[in-house]
Amino acid sequence: MENPHNVVPLNFAENEHAEARLVFTNLGKIDAEAAQSLAALWTIKNNQEKAAWDLRVEAEALIAQEARQLVAEEAEQRRRTVADEQELAKQEEQKKYKNKFTPIPDVAIPTETIFISPAHVSAKLRKSEFVALYYFTNHGFVDAKDSTPSVDDDTLAIIQTEGGIPTFQTAASVKAKGCHVPDGSLSWEEFSEANHRMLAAMQDHDWVEDCIASFTTFWLALEAHHWRHDPCEFGK
Repeated sequence: MENPHNVVPLNFAENEHAEARLVFTNLGKIDAEAAQSLAALWTIKNNQEKAAWDLRVEAEALIAQEARQLVAEEAEQRRRTVADEQELAKQEEQKKYKNKFTPIPDVAIPTETIFISPAHVSAKLRKSEFVALYYFTNHGFVDAKDSTPSVDDDTLAIIQTEGGIPTFQTAASVKAKGCHVPDGSLSWEEFSEANHRMLAAMQDHDWVEDCIASFTTFWLALEAHHWRHDPCEFGK
């Protein structure tokens, strides 16, 4: 069907429409009036055809829009289905190969040795008893690692006192007395290695802050003393 909006109106005054004009001239109208009546009827019919055409075009456009929307919804549903299947497969792969997906934290490479005081030294610190600084030096740390205890630190051992009288002491106490270097014989380098490690160990064993502060002040005073930095070895 041709678009009625594009149809050119007919000229009913022309000779080819003479027979059509007879319908009105027979009713007493003149030829010009008959042509006008025919034109009016044609316009009415054309307007009806235009209205019908517009309704059909609108209906077809609506159908086409619904079809496109349906296709789009089906495509979206397929996309979601594929995405869900991929996510499920990814989760299954993560469960199966956990090491592959375990995040690696971006942390700095450690540059210091992790210092763990020997068990018998820790036992002494827990009781707030004397412990030689040597155990917190590098050499003392190596010695402690090389000598693995064979008895429990709380096991009692018989020892001879200075008066020759036997007595019982814990294995931790006996081992702590086996210090290789007394505090006064440590080098300044060993003293610097040991003091901050021992302060950290005191904190780990819940020493009171005032006591830790007292040791800190005392050792800092030694480190900062002008004789400590004297160019003469005798002064040191």
